[in-house]
Formats: sequence, C-alpha cells, structure tokens
Amino acid sequence: MRKNWLLILWLLPLLPVTAFAVSGGELCYKYLGPGVKPNTAKYEVSLYMSANCKSAKRGDRYPGAAYFVFWDPTPGSGPIFTETTKLDSVVSLNYTPENKCISYRESYCFSTGRIRAVVELPIIEGDYIVTSSLLSYVNTPGDNLIYSYRPDIDNLMPLMHTEAVYTTIIPGTKKMGNQYNSSPLYNYPQQVVVCGNTSFSYDFSQKDPDADKIIYEMCDVEVTDSSQVAFPVKPPYMPVFKKDPLYDPEHQMGENVTLDKNTGILSGVGLETGVFMINICVSEYRNGKLINQHQRNQLFFITPCLQAQAQLPKEYIKCKDFTFNFQNQFVSTMPVAYHWDFGVPGKTDDTSALEKPVFTFPDTGIYKIKLVISGLGDNSECHDTATSSVRVYPGFKPGFIFKQACASVPVEFTDTTKTKYGTINSWNWDFGDYFNEINDTSTLQNPIYQYSSRGDYLVNYIVGKYLYGISCADQCIDTVKARVSLLDILLLKLSNDTLICAADSIQIFANSIGKITWEPNYHISNPHSFSPWVNPDVDTRYVAHVDAGPGCAADDSVLIRSLKSVQISLPQRQMDICVADTAHLFAFSNGANAYQWAGNNIVSPKDSADIFAHPLSNAWYFITATLGSCRATDSMQVRIFDYPNIRVYGDTTMCAGKAISIHVRGNADRYTWTPATQVSDVNSLDPVIAPLISTAFHVEATDTTGCTKPVDKRVIINVIHKFKANAGNDTTITAGQSLQLNAGGAINYVWTPAAGLSDPNISNPKAVLNTDMEYYVKVSDDEGCTEYDSLHVRVLKTGYDILVPNAFTPNGDGLNDIFRPIPVGIKEFYSFEIYDRWGKIVFRSTESNKGWDGRVNAQPAQTGTYVWIVKGMTVDNKLIEKHGAVVLLR
Repeated sequence: MRKNWLLILWLLPLLPVTAFAVSGGELCYKYLGPGVKPNTAKYEVSLYMSANCKSAKRGDRYPGAAYFVFWDPTPGSGPIFTETTKLDSVVSLNYTPENKCISYRESYCFSTGRIRAVVELPIIEGDYIVTSSLLSYVNTPGDNLIYSYRPDIDNLMPLMHTEAVYTTIIPGTKKMGNQYNSSPLYNYPQQVVVCGNTSFSYDFSQKDPDADKIIYEMCDVEVTDSSQVAFPVKPPYMPVFKKDPLYDPEHQMGENVTLDKNTGILSGVGLETGVFMINICVSEYRNGKLINQHQRNQLFFITPCLQAQAQLPKEYIKCKDFTFNFQNQFVSTMPVAYHWDFGVPGKTDDTSALEKPVFTFPDTGIYKIKLVISGLGDNSECHDTATSSVRVYPGFKPGFIFKQACASVPVEFTDTTKTKYGTINSWNWDFGDYFNEINDTSTLQNPIYQYSSRGDYLVNYIVGKYLYGISCADQCIDTVKARVSLLDILLLKLSNDTLICAADSIQIFANSIGKITWEPNYHISNPHSFSPWVNPDVDTRYVAHVDAGPGCAADDSVLIRSLKSVQISLPQRQMDICVADTAHLFAFSNGANAYQWAGNNIVSPKDSADIFAHPLSNAWYFITATLGSCRATDSMQVRIFDYPNIRVYGDTTMCAGKAISIHVRGNADRYTWTPATQVSDVNSLDPVIAPLISTAFHVEATDTTGCTKPVDKRVIINVIHKFKANAGNDTTITAGQSLQLNAGGAINYVWTPAAGLSDPNISNPKAVLNTDMEYYVKVSDDEGCTEYDSLHVRVLKTGYDILVPNAFTPNGDGLNDIFRPIPVGIKEFYSFEIYDRWGKIVFRSTESNKGWDGRVNAQPAQTGTYVWIVKGMTVDNKLIEKHGAVVLLR
C-alpha cells in the first residue's frame, strides 16, 4: 500500500515565551544521494527565516533548535520525529541608500537565519509533505520566543496566538520514477523597502539545481493557532490574508502590482504607504508534471520617499513604420528634467526635452538613443542615464491562409507573412481548440492540425523575425487572428460562371481540400487539378467532385459559355444635339466584357459601353468591343444644331376688361402659349388675351428635327385698375323724397336711365322718384378704361320709418337668410339689437345694411322667438325707436 509521509519542521517551546516578528521565510531541501540504509535517500532540509534586526528584545534572535516531523496523510495517522538540529547561520543586511536619486525618511536593517538538518528518508511511492513552524526551543532557560508575523501587517488579518508555517513537498517514485529532486533556492537577503506611489521591481526568482520549469503565483499565507491546538499540528493550516477592496490573495499589494508567473519578477506601482506580506507559491514541473510546491514570503515596507531613475527597454523595434513613442519606464516621484538624444548620425536637432516624446527616424537602420534625467530644486544632485537600441525595419506584414474542411479532416495552415528586412524565424500557432487546450499549439511555419470536433475556432498566429542576425522575435512580432468554422460537410467554392471567346482558354478554380475530379473531361488541361485550364468550343458545365476522406466530400459546378464571335450594335447611327450639349452614347453587345471608344472631347471613361462626349462641331465616334480574342467595331455621327431663334412683341399695358393680341415670330416649327386658359389659341402666332390681372405669358418654341430642345420667351402684360366704380348701397326711400347719389373715383360718369335724375352726367346727381328704380353708372378715364356699378332704389308710399320682418329662415338657401331692418327716410341709424328669451343679447349692429345670420358664437341658434330693438333719426329730425319679436325658422 502506498503511503504519503509528512515532514514538519517544528520549533517547539518548553518555557515561557516572548514574541519575535518574522518578516519572511522559506522551507527547501537538497538531494545528497543514497542513504546509508537500503532503499533510502539522503536530503538536507533547510529553514530560512528573515526578520528586522531589532525584532527580538535581546538583539538578533533565531530558533536555537528545531524538530523535523513526518506525517502520514492517512486519516488518523500520527507524526514521526527525528533528531534535534541547531541554528546554522545568520546574515544581516543594512539598507541605507546612497543613490542621490532616492530619498528615504529612515533606514532599515534585515537579517536571515538558517536551520539545517540532514535526514535519510525511505524511498516511497507517495510524497513527503514537509512543513515548519517558527516556534523556538532554546537551550538557555528563559530564552524561549514565539515566532509569528508582526501585528501591523496591512494585508493580513489580526494575528493573535498564531505561529508562522512553511511547507514543501519531496516527491515519491510515482512522480519521479528513479529520479530525485532538489527544491529551488532563493537568494538571501534582499532589499524589501519600496517608495510609495512609485514603480519598483523585486526579484522573487529561484534557481533550480535540476533545471525544472518553475511557475510563480501569489497565494495565501497560512498560520497555526498556538492557543487552541496542541503540538504538533497537522495540515491544512489557517489562511490569514485580508479581503479588502485594495488587496486580496491575488493582488497582495494592490491591483497595480503584478507577478510574472514565468520570471518571478514582482513589479508595478505600490500604494502610498504600509506594511505588506507577499506570499509566493513556487511550483516545480518536470516533463509537464507538478512535482513540488513550496511557499516563500517576504515583508515589504512601503514608505514615503522621492525616487527617480532613467529606465528604458533593452531594445525598441518597429516593423511597420518609422515613428516611435518614447517614455521613461520608471515612474519617478522626484521632479526631474528630461533630455532625449535619438542618435541620428550627423544631426544635432534629434533631441527632445519632453517627458513623452514622439520621434520619426529618417531611414531604416539601428540607432542608439539616450535618456538623461536630472533632479530639480533640492534634488539637483540626482542624475541618471539610460540607453537603448532602436531598430527601424518597416515592411513586416504578417498573415496566413487555411483550407476549410470537414471536422474529420485536418486543417492545413499556410503562413503568408512578408518582410522587407530580415528573416522570419518564429511561428507560434494557437489553434483555439477548446476541447484540447493543452496540445492545440504549433511552432511550425505551415502546420496541419486535426480539430476535436465541428465548431467555430479562433486561431491566433504570432509571427516574429530576425533582423540581420539579431533576434527580435520577442518584440518584432505581430498577431493575426482568423476564425475556422468546421462543419460536418466539406466546403467547396468554385469560380463564377463566365463567358469566353471560343478561341480562348480560361483557368477555373476550386477552393477546397482533398482530391478533385472534373467532369466532363472535355477541353480541360488536367481533370484532377484544383486550377485547370479549359477552352470549350460550346457551352459546357464542368462539375467538380472533391473527396477529403471518409464522409467528407462535396460537388459543385461552373458553367463556361463559349462565344464564337462578338457582335455590337448602336441604337442610332446619327445623333442630333443642341449647341453646348453633352451627347450620351451607348452600345449593346452579345457578350463583350471590354469596350473602347475613340472620338473628340469624350468626357467620361472611354472603356465603358456608354460614354458622354461634348463635341464642339459635327463629329464621328468609334467603338471597339472585345471578349478575349473576339472583337467587333462600329461607329456613329453626332451633329450640332442651334436652338430656335424667336422674339415676342405686342402691347404690354391694358385696361382691365379689355382684350388685346400678342405676337411671336421666329424659325421654330411649333409654338405653345401658357397659361392656356387665358389665351384664345395656344398654338397661334398672334393669340388674343384678356387677363383680369397682370400676367406673365410664356411661349415655348421647338423644332421637330435638329435641336429639339424648347426655347422659352416671356411677355408680361400689366392690367390697369386705376379706379373702381361704386354707385353706393341699395336703399329705400319714400315717394317724393330727394335721394343724393354719389359714384366718384373717375373722370367721366354716365347714369342710366336718366329718369328722376338732376343730371345723368355728373358723379353726384339727385334723384326724386315715385316708383322703384335700378340705376347703372359707367365711369371712365381719358385712356378709355371703364368700370360699371349699379344701385337699386326702393320707393315706399308710407312715411319715414324703420321696417323689420317678423320671421326669417337662415338655412343657407339664399332666401331670407339674413334678418335685417329696412330704414325709410332715416338719415342716422343708431342701433339694431336682438335678445333671446332669457334677455341675453345675441346680435348688435350700428349699420342698417348688416343683419343677423342666425348664429351665436359661430354656432346655429335654436329655433324660436327672439326680441329686437331698433333706433334711428329721420331726415326731418325725429327719433324712431321700435321693438318687436321675430321667429327663427329652419
């Protein structure tokens, strides 16, 4: 039965203890060879502990002795103890910076102690898990110390009655076979003071004597509870990292500080201040298998300080253009001035004082650049310099293609990367097979990969190159991505159907994989090629049969039409256009795919079936149409004609109500007048017009041949309205009453009939009537313009009065729709008012000729009886005031 044994390095107290603050530690081992006893192996197990030099009350204190304990991980099993080992050595480091570009507020002292033990372990199939606690046993009475972490560590939970614990694994034969392992080893001691809010870099890397692959990860700190658990304590142990918005086990100094899993370099920008424990899990891999994992931790002091440094990458490389963006890689907190020299030979203006300059190099090549920083103010003694190489070799164009296939067939990838300088030397493919994430990569230039199943896969291709023998694959690289879609069926894409001349050949293409056979085997260069040439003399449909393996086949076809001769035709042999116009010429063909025109002033591309030309005189145009070797030609003439020449004349001023003639003359074939409704004959040369208002009359002249575009001329006729005849309003008088008429507004007046008038040829005659009369007045001026109006006089045989109807019907039929008073012999009309049955006024007027239309607030009033009141003054100065009722009917 296989057993796993657990070895614990435990520092055991026997007397009362005092605290010793641990700032870091690690447990590791070294294989020394076979043991003395059969089937055993000899190992040196070492415990390293770091602390502040002033941690202990009596100077530097480390465990004087320790026990090693092996655990059998079988449930219920107990530990196995070995002999006591003693403190081996202590190394101290005082860190007081002399760099003028860094200013600490205080100096620090650190030391590291080591305890070693040589043990012989039985060779077993399972793993030995070795752990240690920093709890001390010292031979001198009263000299016992508890080794725990200091209580003011910002990213750990409060530590009460706890002891620091370290672990490692010694792998057994199941992992190692007949091999043995020595764990990686850290370099002690190192600087652990960092300036706040400043970039830093700290090396956690370890050297592995067996050249195993090492991976570094941040992981949780573990401790034991010395107040609750009796010695010895079997793992697992208690994690104590604090969960905080600023830090957690994966971001132990904040999100801006990261650990490179391959190099072990911890770098970034720390917080402003604080004390932080960084705990690293170091994993060893041999032949792809995890064989060991142990922890290494170190206390970091982040303190306020000013720091500056010039730091540049080892090399800059540009593979696409000549322009670079530069900046200091170190984030300085000390105010500094910058001086950049970009190293262009023979140039003195290739410098910059900017913090982040942009510089364009004049040519390809290698340039040596230099950055000098200088402290400002109180830090003027700070100076630092960094140099780097800039390699300018544009023209790097990465790419790749692949042939799509069924999921059951491997996919062939082909690198298409091009470079103007250097040699492509690095190909890294990630085929994106999420069903096989471990083995879906390749470093071949043109790999073939078999996917696990159908689906969509995102391929990432990272390609790099050498430049004149200098490797830059880590910088002069680019990434190309493409999506591979694998189906259960084979994808096959052929050339498009096409037309060729019977005397020609054409190459057809099939995009797929596998083996191909074309049918029919007729006028084809190779029926088993993916790109054969064909020259059929008749229309032929070629069918492609593609087979890429069992269950992966596809068929498709392409039609090649064969034309024995090209024919061309023009819609017309002769085109007539007007002067300065553009001619649109076009031709038809039975299959030509190329055209070429020749002639004067062609203003559009000549290689089209239709063109535009702007000839200045009569011209001939020639066209050639081709399809491969087949050719046809034709021609046509364009003739130039003038526009019709016309003129319009006639009177342009007329009196309203009259009719006149307007005239047009010219060489056109046809004339058309508008507006047509006011012209006697729209096609006449001399139409008669009688507009009521001033009007613009247009005549459009056109020719039926030659220049057929119309010519438009306009004549504006001004209609004179100098006056308007007004005989006055209709009125009512009593028999024998004198009535004063008044027309006005003109020069000449004629009233008809003359009966009852004092003078029919003046503007204001008096009329005395005994019967009703309709008078007409004609008014005119000296230019002959006339106007007419009329007046109806009603004669009553009664005395002076205001007559009012007793009913009206406002129904919109034009009869009795308005209710109004009729004044007889009234010289002044005062008012006319109408009330509803509730005494509310619904209409009022001071003009006798205005009446009520039966509406209230624009809405029809209700039928029924309404009360009216009317007032006026007669010609003999008598007041008339009457009232009554009227019935509204509908």
